[in-house]
Amino acid sequence: MTQTASSLSASLLTFLVAASALVACGGGSADGSETSPSALAARMSKCPALTVTQDDTAATCLIGSYEGETLAGEACSLGVLANNAFEFISPKLSVSFTAPAGKAFVYSYTSIQEVNQLFWSVSEPFSAATYYNLDFTAGWGANYPATDRKITIEVAENTADVDTTVVCVVKL
Repeated sequence: MTQTASSLSASLLTFLVAASALVACGGGSADGSETSPSALAARMSKCPALTVTQDDTAATCLIGSYEGETLAGEACSLGVLANNAFEFISPKLSVSFTAPAGKAFVYSYTSIQEVNQLFWSVSEPFSAATYYNLDFTAGWGANYPATDRKITIEVAENTADVDTTVVCVVKL
């Protein structure tokens, strides 16, 4: 999951070209934000339409909770906070992250003829002893393939000894 700006752009392009078919479930959240599939889609539809920007205020539209399942079927959740901070919880990895100065950040959202695609990525500088990466991708809309309407959240903790990555899927 270690990525440079060019590989982040490549990841974005890959996402925009094809979405994978994973299934998960959504629900309510402890912080009171609505996490039903329709509420999440409505929240993300209000995001600014920007193409591959590093404006770190663009993702404020994502603030709230996202609850789903890991690929192993375990519960997982992401809380998006102000200033590109996040809290991620799963049985395999729990992270509370506040983006430092020098972070790598990419955001993109497009909506064309009821096909919506959003990508948000934030990570720490690779010089930290332990650093974290988050990739948030979403596809939804009336003309988006029904089996692919989802949010895929990939969170990685990278240390000198072990790299741990968890994928969490939220149904839309």
